Amino acid sequence: MEEIGIMCYINGELRTGSNGLEYDSGPVKCIRVPKRIKYAEFHARLCKSLKVDRRREYLTIICRCPSTINNSTHYSPVAVADDEDLYSMLQHASAQGPGFILEIYLHRHALHDESLSRVQSHNTLDPIPENIFMESPTSRRQYDQLSSHVAGEASASLRPYSPITDSEAPGEDIGDGEDIPDLNVDPHFNIEVDDDDIIEAPEEDLFAEYVPNPFYTDVNIAGARAVNPVIVPNAQWELHNEFYNGMLFSTKAELKNTIKYWHIMNHVAFVVVESKKDTWDIRCKLHEQGCKWRLRGHFSKKFEKFQITKLDVAHSCVYSGMTQDHYNLDKGIIAEYIKNTINEDPTTPGAVLLTMIKDHFHYSPSLSKIFKAKKKAINLVFGNWEESYNELPRYLNALCVTNPGTRFEWKVNPTNHPGQVIFQRVFWTFGPSIEAFHHCRPVLQIDGTFLCGKYTGKLLVATGVDGNNSLVPVAFAVVEEENTDSWGWFLSLIRMHVTQRVGICLISDRHAGIIAAASDPRNGWTEPYGYHRFCVRHIASNFHKTHKNMKAKNLLIHTASQTQKRKFDKYFKKFVQLDSEYAAWIGRIPLEQWALAHDGGHRFDFMTTNLGECMNNVLKGARQVPITALVRLTFYRCVKYFVEHRAYINAQLGAGNQYTTDTIEKIQNWAERAGGHELRQFHTGLGIIEIKTQFRGWQARKGGNQHTVRLNERTCTCNKPQQYILPCSHVIAACASMHLNYTDFIGEWYKLRNQELVYTPQFNPVMHDDYWPEFQFPHVVPDMSKLRKKGRPKTHRFHNEMDITESSRQLRCGLCRQEGHNRKNCPNITRY
Repeated sequence: MEEIGIMCYINGELRTGSNGLEYDSGPVKCIRVPKRIKYAEFHARLCKSLKVDRRREYLTIICRCPSTINNSTHYSPVAVADDEDLYSMLQHASAQGPGFILEIYLHRHALHDESLSRVQSHNTLDPIPENIFMESPTSRRQYDQLSSHVAGEASASLRPYSPITDSEAPGEDIGDGEDIPDLNVDPHFNIEVDDDDIIEAPEEDLFAEYVPNPFYTDVNIAGARAVNPVIVPNAQWELHNEFYNGMLFSTKAELKNTIKYWHIMNHVAFVVVESKKDTWDIRCKLHEQGCKWRLRGHFSKKFEKFQITKLDVAHSCVYSGMTQDHYNLDKGIIAEYIKNTINEDPTTPGAVLLTMIKDHFHYSPSLSKIFKAKKKAINLVFGNWEESYNELPRYLNALCVTNPGTRFEWKVNPTNHPGQVIFQRVFWTFGPSIEAFHHCRPVLQIDGTFLCGKYTGKLLVATGVDGNNSLVPVAFAVVEEENTDSWGWFLSLIRMHVTQRVGICLISDRHAGIIAAASDPRNGWTEPYGYHRFCVRHIASNFHKTHKNMKAKNLLIHTASQTQKRKFDKYFKKFVQLDSEYAAWIGRIPLEQWALAHDGGHRFDFMTTNLGECMNNVLKGARQVPITALVRLTFYRCVKYFVEHRAYINAQLGAGNQYTTDTIEKIQNWAERAGGHELRQFHTGLGIIEIKTQFRGWQARKGGNQHTVRLNERTCTCNKPQQYILPCSHVIAACASMHLNYTDFIGEWYKLRNQELVYTPQFNPVMHDDYWPEFQFPHVVPDMSKLRKKGRPKTHRFHNEMDITESSRQLRCGLCRQEGHNRKNCPNITRY
């Protein structure tokens, strides 16, 4: 590791010479440090090398930075106060070459009476420096004195770095004693905490439901957003002040969190001597080394608050045992700090939370502590898991009252306790979503995803498709597992509460439970009431797992996506010629369930369950929160989704458009091709016309095909009008030859007026829980057999070749140069 040589001048005098900053004589010590060293370790090495007692002294560091001006070297003073300053200094030294010796000026400061006097006066306003790794607090006045001492006769531009707080705007003139740092505190911090450090959620405003937090309304939850966290001392007390006898706190929790936070930020530690309901007694962790600091708080009946009743000698020590983690930085303090971030996005990774903790507290707790704090923060923000199950019936009933048409169904198991049941399943669908699906295309994509909270389970989602190929959330369910019984229960409730339309195409993966449930006539999805089709991506993935041939997999997808039977036969022949086993494998799946050309026009060209997967991604954050919060999330995100699409459609109508944007793009593309087609009319009355397409593409290898259009039957041999319910280029050309309007062949789903009807249904706010109507329902408890085992929960599914984008580089063998495998499992190599 590259090291930088540093010459340290100690307690000398600074002056300005002809070449800038110069040092007067003083003790000199040489050290070498790694190029990537952090400020905390650098400061500790200096203190150790110079034998600085960090309990009574601290160092200020000024670097003598060289620069070349008119072929002469000029030296400027630069203060080093944090990691960024140190990194810049060492990078500059490294750039000068291996023989360069860096020079720094160190000044030892004693913790004199002015610094310690803050213990007795809680009105002192000297702030803590922004750099928390300074082992003792440095007031603004001391920095100003150092600045004037360094600058002397030099230009004011040589003034060293002086840390300021976030509350000071650039350019403001702040006098001594008037600079109050931004502590990121909330004066309304008042949370009761028991001795076992379990924090209850704060009481919300009466009508808080009318303004849901961003977690419920933000549709795109990818990535974590940093939020100013809240760790709050007393409202009438600032962090840079000290404690004093008689100081009042609203609750014991406020007393504990304030003192913990103060010790963490001032690099001291305490241990608890006694903790009771009305008493909290602590002392310095260094009491065995002679530190007499002790604090005792009692509940005051006079003030009905907690009061500091005994405060011994104030702190004048720094606990040197805390190099990475802090003794008092527990999961409760971390949970309070990260709860705003968890409120925004419960999926925030532990590594991101750890970075936030490092940036604010300048300590690095273990990831285990971070995950425990994250669990506590989820409970703090979204409520208790067990109580959430019992709250859910009342919340769903309130949804039904405020949003007519909303439906929900339960399935519970009895217990030995009267009036108590065990949760098994719940189904819910919103009234506006039911109305919206009536105006969507008859396609329903279903998918399931796992829950990753305290209790295991599966979230089932049914998604419709509007005329612009946008998803429409239709129905949801939380079940114990994905099996025939749970999927049959879910599909039958969709038929009962959502739609009785005949001919709906159900698209899913080839899960055995879904296949069995859709094949059961009692559930209402057998033909002709429903048509079950499979996702081609899942079929191709299963094929690749068996045969390990990427070329064959891609050819299978291409074959399945053909709308014309002649093209399907052409590519299917190539597919089976690759290996005779391929035909037997794909032959076990009914042809109409995977091939678009043999579909019969039911799946509307939707070959995959991508929309269902997108919905699962939108609801990813819901999988980590208690069940009532999960239902709230689906409600508020549906609200926002409808509001945004309603505004977009109104803008399109205001612009004079009659069809959806996706439809307009397709029609324009096909209309351009129609101009080059050759036509022959065979029967004017029946509208039978033969179309010969123009040659196009690179070297004109595409085109030149013949198609037959039957306008009276609204068909074309290209099969696109039957699949899309849209006029293809051949129909457009035929309509032009017979002076007909091809827009008559556009399905009703693609018209903006119909699209407007999809998002017209109105959601209504849910009243505060104090106004929820009474709902007679047994006490619901979670199934303890579904309690998640210890360990880090899985939040992402295992990726496979389905997650490789088409533009990604394909895997290629280094021996035979074929795609789909590597040299380790190459099938073309004879192995002995």
